[in-house]
Amino acid sequence: MKILRTILGSVAGYLLSAVSSIVWFYSLTHHDPTLPASLAYIAASSLFGISFSLLAGFIGATIARGSERAAGQAIALLTLFFAAWSWWETPGYAHWAQAIAVVLMGPSAILGARVASYRRRQPAPTATV
Repeated sequence: MKILRTILGSVAGYLLSAVSSIVWFYSLTHHDPTLPASLAYIAASSLFGISFSLLAGFIGATIARGSERAAGQAIALLTLFFAAWSWWETPGYAHWAQAIAVVLMGPSAILGARVASYRRRQPAPTATV
């Protein structure tokens, strides 16, 4: 059961991150990530991606309770794999979005999973009178 939770948490976390990126690029901003972009847009995309990767790592680790670290690492590896595949499949295009995914979003997923792990290990606060 623990392995199943880890797989489900990893897939759910990655899907949250991937779908949020698709929504950002194609529904909210209508900017193709394979085209060049301004520094301001790249910065905004980075903040959006980091935020959702942190959330993806946290949610994935929460689902995978007991295997938080493995779920965060799996989300980061899935992010790395699909960013590298996208980079490979789009020669001659701008690759700033893939660089953001590898350098910032993957580690953010691991950090989000660490936060979930840390939160899980903390004792519940007790009421004092």
